Amino acid sequence: MATPLLAVERLSKSFSGFHALQDVSLEVGEGSIVGLVGPNGCGKSTLFNCVSGFLPFDAGQVRFRGTPVGGMAPHRIARLGLVRTFQNGHATKRMTVLENMLMAAGGQTGELPLQALLRRPAIRMQQTALLGRAREILETLKLTRVANEYAGNLSGGQQKLLALGRAVMCDADLIMLDEPAAGVNPTLVREFVSMVRDLRDRSGKTFLIIEHDMKFISGACDHVFVLSAGRNLSSGTPAQVQRDPRVLEVYLGKRHAAVA
Repeated sequence: MATPLLAVERLSKSFSGFHALQDVSLEVGEGSIVGLVGPNGCGKSTLFNCVSGFLPFDAGQVRFRGTPVGGMAPHRIARLGLVRTFQNGHATKRMTVLENMLMAAGGQTGELPLQALLRRPAIRMQQTALLGRAREILETLKLTRVANEYAGNLSGGQQKLLALGRAVMCDADLIMLDEPAAGVNPTLVREFVSMVRDLRDRSGKTFLIIEHDMKFISGACDHVFVLSAGRNLSSGTPAQVQRDPRVLEVYLGKRHAAVA
């Protein structure tokens, strides 16, 4: 079998005796869109933080393209091609949307003072290419008309789209989205699903998505993992997971699950 792009193997994390994650495992295949769902407090955000290097974990292993990344700093993991968004967007509010996009691109020749002095033609060529790439991504995300707006003036939904655009601008292989549909109106949620699938199909991006909106999960994801109380509960296609009695019990309670 092909090596998964991301493999989480028996990951555990505790906070002062509270077990946030206990032997959690999941795999994300290259070119797939995978959902991570579960009730509040089940460990989804902790898992994201451990995988992306923002939290150390107590036991287990995280491998990206077969390489262990446990203990790496977030910026080193991002350079390998694994990036994540946050629920609040983290855009620089007093910079324009386009400037935020350009700032997200790594490995820019003009970042070092000596290169800025000696490699001006190369810098101009790179900046022209990056500007074209940024405008192309903004067009895909339907943010072209706000490209010159301050990021702080965007709506909540537009902030989520900008966070996705910045992640794509990093040229990452795996993009982890943290509740992209939270606080977004239903019409934009449907558009967001279409955009994610389009980025996968046209650009070969892979996604791991935390989300509570099951319509988003059903529309976007190929496979879903369900957590409950810091443990693996279920996995399968969105349809399979939504029919699983264990998942229905966690979300609806025993009495409602029996009726369903």
